Amino acid sequence: MRLIKLLILIIIISISSCVDPFIPETTRYDNILYIECLLSNDTTQDQMVKISYSVPILTESGSIGSHISVKATGAHVEVIRDDQEHYDFVELKAGYYLTTDLLPEIGRSYKLVVIYKGDTFESDFETMRESPPIDSLTFKHTVERLSETGDIYDGYQFYVSTHEEHEGPSYYRWESVGTYLFKIPYEATHIWNGSRQIQ
Repeated sequence: MRLIKLLILIIIISISSCVDPFIPETTRYDNILYIECLLSNDTTQDQMVKISYSVPILTESGSIGSHISVKATGAHVEVIRDDQEHYDFVELKAGYYLTTDLLPEIGRSYKLVVIYKGDTFESDFETMRESPPIDSLTFKHTVERLSETGDIYDGYQFYVSTHEEHEGPSYYRWESVGTYLFKIPYEATHIWNGSRQIQ
């Protein structure tokens, strides 16, 4: 009976310790041109296009890559509206292209065109759709542990609920901006301005 318990314990230990690391094959995707563009009708947001080259997570030797992508400079970037109106982007800094003339309108369609080193890259025409109203916004405090690294992430998980009233594809993208309010349980009786007490 004791031998059976020992054998079961050895089997359980060997099963639980069979964890093989997964290393993705990313070296073959090295040095691929990557174009990122997000048009928005938010007047506080710049219309920006970012162009760079992909980098592998690991090199062919198995060491960790630099994770610093090479920016693509000297590209011609423009957005074409459905009425053939053209909006040119200027290179603000290496790999970053900006226009201040374009404010997309809801219901109009836009296409991105990038010409770089003799190659032309074009997107399809995409219609700027109106964002649906948010029905509810809730949050939950979460603590998660990544088993691969052992790191603990302590934060908040946000849940957004909405509905689409129009037919067609539904693509949603929300960005959160963190603002903080600190409340101290004690009232200040003295104020120090850095050199002397002023109250």
